[in-house]
Amino acid sequence: MELFKRVLVAIIFIPVLLWVYYSGGLILIGFLGILSSLCTYELIKMYEKKDVKLLFFNIVLSFSLFYSIAEDLLILSVCILFLVLLFNGARDVFWSRCEGSAVRVSGALMSIIYPSVCFGLMFKLGEFHNTLIPVLAVLIWIVDSFAYFIGMLFGKHRGLFRCSPMKSLEGFIAGVVFAFIGSLAVMFIFPAVYGFKHVMMLTIAAGLFGQYGDLFESVIKRDMKVKDSSSLIPGHGGVLDRFDSLLIAAPIMYLLLQVW
Repeated sequence: MELFKRVLVAIIFIPVLLWVYYSGGLILIGFLGILSSLCTYELIKMYEKKDVKLLFFNIVLSFSLFYSIAEDLLILSVCILFLVLLFNGARDVFWSRCEGSAVRVSGALMSIIYPSVCFGLMFKLGEFHNTLIPVLAVLIWIVDSFAYFIGMLFGKHRGLFRCSPMKSLEGFIAGVVFAFIGSLAVMFIFPAVYGFKHVMMLTIAAGLFGQYGDLFESVIKRDMKVKDSSSLIPGHGGVLDRFDSLLIAAPIMYLLLQVW
């Protein structure tokens, strides 16, 4: 039944996701803004597992920070980060709660910066070309699939990452290799848009940092002692679970495009 849910959700939502990624504009910014807010909500609920109570107003701040980054509003972004410190610190100041204050404020920053900055930079990938976000998403799905199946079949060296003990070196390498192969295919499909340097960028972003994004979220979940970030997506866990790889890969791709 669980497998049926996973497959059904994938069949329905993957084409919709790719269309939204390709469409860009208001459709994409609205969609990513919602995802950013939902991820912040999930992180707030995860922090509760550690008995760290965060303000739900942080969801509003998360959406605001995402939008300011997506629209290149640098000063507004800085002001929002200041408001995060102000609002989350004020609660402890006026309620005279000193114990755990640093954890609450840093947790608020984490729950806002992690999704909103990453989704904001993801939106900006569309400025390069409207195929880039769907291409990156597909490559990450390829990486995840081949890393998993080759790791299951041929993985001998496991336990490299304490946060994901079943992940093998062979699976990790397979993910990078197939990211490269997939990126080469992208170059041949869109020769006017992508050159060999973009193949290398996509390999680094999807193959290396896409897998890092999955491991990064695993570290957080293990610390919070939760299996999934939430149960919002039937059969797939939470929003953060489904977009963890893209959350790291997209900003890396954006940075590579700026410096390469």
